[in-house]
Order: sequence, then C-alpha cells, then structure tokens
Amino acid sequence: MDTLPLELQQRVCSYLTIKDLKSLRLASKVWTAAACRYLLPRIFLFNHPDSCQEVQDIANHPYLKHSVTTLVMDTSCIHPKLKFDQWARNLANSSSTPRSEDVETVNSGSDARAERISHRERLRSDTLKLREQWISYCADQQTSLKRLMLSSIALAFSECPRLKNLIVECHLKRDYEVSSSAGMLEKRRQFHHRVPSSNAENSNSKYQWSWESMHFDIWDVFKPVHDAGRSLNSLLLLDADLACSLDWTPPDTPIFQTLKHLRQINSPTNFLTHIVASAPELESFGTFDRWNRRSYPSMPSLMSGPLLPNLRALSLNRMTKGEDLAQFLLRQSHTLQHLRIDQGYRGPFDWSRVVADVRGKLPNLRRVEFKNLAKGPFRWGMANYFTTVDILQDHKHKLESGPIELENGLWEDYEQMFFPAKI
Repeated sequence: MDTLPLELQQRVCSYLTIKDLKSLRLASKVWTAAACRYLLPRIFLFNHPDSCQEVQDIANHPYLKHSVTTLVMDTSCIHPKLKFDQWARNLANSSSTPRSEDVETVNSGSDARAERISHRERLRSDTLKLREQWISYCADQQTSLKRLMLSSIALAFSECPRLKNLIVECHLKRDYEVSSSAGMLEKRRQFHHRVPSSNAENSNSKYQWSWESMHFDIWDVFKPVHDAGRSLNSLLLLDADLACSLDWTPPDTPIFQTLKHLRQINSPTNFLTHIVASAPELESFGTFDRWNRRSYPSMPSLMSGPLLPNLRALSLNRMTKGEDLAQFLLRQSHTLQHLRIDQGYRGPFDWSRVVADVRGKLPNLRRVEFKNLAKGPFRWGMANYFTTVDILQDHKHKLESGPIELENGLWEDYEQMFFPAKI
C-alpha cells in the first residue's frame, strides 16, 4: 500500500463522501489493478438524496465500480410526524434537557434570588439550544425515497461486476443483542450529521425514537437484482419490518442459486421458505427469532425445506418453536460441522427431548456452542442448562476453539451477532 500514489491511499476506505469521488488520475493500469481490491469493498444506501447520488456516482465510475462487493441498504427514515413538544419530551431523560423544576432552588438565604435568576437564564439558554437542534432535525426529515433507492440498487447491480453481497438492515434498536453495525452508523453521520441519533455514541440511547422503518416489501428489494440477472453470494436480512403478502407467488429467479451465507431476523415465513428452497449451495445459516407484531417464526421455514447438502454452520438464536429441530439436525448430520444455539434470556421451552434425540448422532461436529438451553421446565432462578458434553457421546472429532476466519462476502461487524467465534 505504501507504494501506491497518495491519491489512491486516501481512498482505501469504505466510507467515502461524494467530494472524494472525483476522477482518479492514475499513473498506469498497473496501479489500478494493484489498488482495485482495496477500494470501496462495500457501499451504503440510505433514505437520503445525497446517499442515492453517491451510489450512482460509484456505480458509474470507471474504476471504483470494479471494487464494490457488498451493498448495505438501510431501510429506516427520519420520523416525519413529531412536533417540537413531542420531540422535547422524548429527551426527558437527558441531563441537557431543560426542565421547569430546575428553576427552583432548595437553598435559602440572601443568594436564593440570584440562584433562581441564574437557573432561569440557564433554562432559557438550554431551550434555545434545544430549539436549534429541532430545526436541524426538521431539515433532515425526508419524504420516502423508495423509488430512488430501488433504482440505485438496480444501477449498482447492473454496473458493479463484483457486487454479490446484499445487507438489508434498519436503524431501530429493538433488541439488546441486535444493533446496527459500526460501519453503517459511521457512514450515516455523513448524511444525517444534524440528527443526534446518527452519532455512533448515541446508537443505543434515547435518540432511537428519531427513526422509523420505511416498511419495504421484500420482493421490491430483490426485483432490481432479479432484473439485472445477478445471483448473490451472501444475504443478510436484518430488518424485522420487511413485508411480504401471504398470497405472494415466487418467480423463477437466479438470485439464490449460488447463495452460500444467509442471515435473517424475523423475515416473512413464505419468502424465507422460498429462499432456502432455492439455495442448493447454502453453507451457513444464522437466525434470530423474535416475536413482533407480525409473529414470524423463521425456523419452520428452514426445517420444512429440502435437504441442504452443503450446510456446514448453523446458528439459532431465541428460537420460538423447536418441535422439529431434532429431525432437522439429524437430517443434516452428514454435513453439519458448526452448531450454535443461544436461547437468550427467556427460555420458552424444555430442551431435554431435543438433546436426547440428537445425543451422539452428530458425528461431524467440530464446534459446538450452547447457551441457556434449559433442562426441564423453565423456572425463574431455578434453571439448569445443557452443555456440549450433553450432546456429544463417543465423539470422534476433537472440538475446535478460537477464532474462525471470515468467509468471503461476510463482514465482522455483522457476524458477531450470529457467529461470535469468528471474531
């Protein structure tokens, strides 16, 4: 890298802004070939006109478009309906938010009047600052740019020959274990720098109410990929608000024919079933099942599908149903090498039957991770949990430990949610 021209060294980053996308003055084609794999491995798409323009600029650039391998799409948008009073009330827990009770003083004596005046001045100053924040917040409110975002996806998959990985996530904090990646938060600050929740330091704070989901239909996201005739290598569906009508009929599409890695959080059951059935080369699958207002349990989609002849790694988090899990694990026993099950903090059912059915019958396992798998009916404060010894019996392979190298098309800041051993 040190031998590359400074102009190229300054672009070895996933978070370029539009002003950085001026034409590259390369010394020769040799420099281009040497730097290609370092330039912009992933690009980000937000509900902001400048973000859509940036994706279009990269897709139309003669050199940058050849380095893009991953598109990260954020389906959240600035909340458009909040009034100033609502916005201020949502900051009630902030120490910087002015409150009328701060005007009063508990001290007595000759300085009481001066202190009250000081408190009033501070309250007035804080209110003005809050009003300035509100004006900045309103300036970043955008109407939905769904059509422009979808056209940007279509252009990216049409013009970027190495683009094979798609990540769809939403900047909404609904789970203490599932949060936005640091890369997406860093990039968002360039477009929504006037909104407090765009700051990575505030990603888990009270500012989350500033955002809401755009509620994309899941096929609308994939149709540009389908129209471009492209297939995916990895797919992450991390927006629990993706929708799909129950009567939706899946088209004949090449999108999932070469799919190797699938990660999802509460995706629509019928669409997830179609993905699994259309992905014969699937090597790893990670899922979070969380009950939301639509109640989409995802594991039945996986277990009711066909045999996955190449499935090596499976990560199950917070399962809501596990009746057919043992049969599925036994069906995949010839290929399954990495099994991770994390029930989270709730423990909704007894794991004794599942463990008994698969004990000693998964001979190819190299790595096993269990967390919070309750023995017997779950009772708060009285739970006993299964360990790896309970599932392995006369196991012929020595279990592996330590970090695992990330496969092509996967990113560390997302894999830590599903396969933390890779980090």
